[in-house]
Amino acid sequence: MAPALNEREERKAMTTPEPPEPTQPGNIATPRRLDDWSCFEVLQAQRTERSHHIVGSICQLGDAIESREGCVTSAIVSVDPAKRLLLTESGDTFELGRCSAMTPDAFYVWRRWQRATQATNVREVTADINNALRKDSPANSAPAG
Repeated sequence: MAPALNEREERKAMTTPEPPEPTQPGNIATPRRLDDWSCFEVLQAQRTERSHHIVGSICQLGDAIESREGCVTSAIVSVDPAKRLLLTESGDTFELGRCSAMTPDAFYVWRRWQRATQATNVREVTADINNALRKDSPANSAPAG
């Protein structure tokens, strides 16, 4: 017989969802592609540690029309620079496409996300991510001839 939970533990169990089990990037058959992205390091009100998030545009295909929607990822758990894949805390896998300026829609979503999550101490770290991706690119891995 399982031991009874005290009232506080019981309330916590009912209100705290279990985090998803992390997997490795690329285990999901079709990662969503993020273009026009930037990476930010933030401190959120509900966290004690800083986290990294990608802000960009996800390409949506429908009725032969391509549209883009702004997106902010949950905290990044791991990155596979060789495949340009990242895994987020929520279990989503994203492929990093071209990196250029954020679209107006992505910027709008980013600002709303910052307010909703009470993100502070925001620092852009896009250059750090790009450097890591370049170091692991196939062009830089080829043997010198």
